[in-house]
Amino acid sequence: MQAFEGYAGMYKFKILPDFAKFVRDNHLVAYIEETLRLSRKMNLPLLKYLSQWSDEELVERSKITTAEYFTYLAENNAKQQIENSIVRWLRDQLELVGKFEIVAEDLTLIVNIRSKAFKKFIPEFTTDVHRAMELAGEIDAFNLGEITSSTNAYINILKEKIQQEVYFNAKLVNTS
Repeated sequence: MQAFEGYAGMYKFKILPDFAKFVRDNHLVAYIEETLRLSRKMNLPLLKYLSQWSDEELVERSKITTAEYFTYLAENNAKQQIENSIVRWLRDQLELVGKFEIVAEDLTLIVNIRSKAFKKFIPEFTTDVHRAMELAGEIDAFNLGEITSSTNAYINILKEKIQQEVYFNAKLVNTS
């Protein structure tokens, strides 16, 4: 599935790659802890599927995938990161949840949580206000692509679920 690209060059960033590398290399655990804190604060629906693990276990389980996420961004491959994530979701290859367990609120909240957690580290990355504002704009552009692409994938998943239910119901009627 293609990532949403609202304008040419939407995913070619000037500052975001260095910032992603900075966060990955210096603040990975702090970033994960912040996303977990915000997920709890915002009552992220997906948390119900993770309740069997302690915060320490969740942080440990998240290190590899979060580092991978930041590596895509550090290599200026944000569009590829979005596309790969959506393909895994559509193929039901997510590590902790099934594709039908994700609800619309998860999509918007996850993008918002990542954005807030990411922006928390801007003051540690730069004190240049203009550079910080440009970086915030790049984060927002990435988030726009991420949420629009995720919403499109979610709609496709809902269509698939409806088709499965229609097929099951038709089979049930034909059997009886």
